[in-house]
Amino acid sequence: VNQDLQDPIDVHAIAGPFDIVTNFGTTEHVHDQEPCWRNVHSLVKPGGHLVSATPLDWPKHGRWYPTKHWYEEFARLNGYEMQMSFEITDRLGQNTLCVRMRKTGDSVYIFPDAPMVEFSEGKVGTYE
Repeated sequence: VNQDLQDPIDVHAIAGPFDIVTNFGTTEHVHDQEPCWRNVHSLVKPGGHLVSATPLDWPKHGRWYPTKHWYEEFARLNGYEMQMSFEITDRLGQNTLCVRMRKTGDSVYIFPDAPMVEFSEGKVGTYE
């Protein structure tokens, strides 16, 4: 599916929502995070899983890196059960945060206030 994650996705037009939605190195490149994660949330059906792996400190890669606290708040606010969360370090010493969560119901989407790392500027702050 060729889709700008900042634009609303017609979930039913692409046969969704889905049992599993993966985010392996995509969301950190999207400038406007709120609609991006709104789309991710809408693509996961109740009872389905979101599996995400996002950089924590990769230089010159993406812009927005969610923290573990951000994912925990995303889960709490949007009706997900956090099933797994861990960090891995690659051979270059770069760290990636991996999470798996299960959507427990169909809830209204709320974007977390928890901080994300804005790595392009090398600063940490709340995404606005």
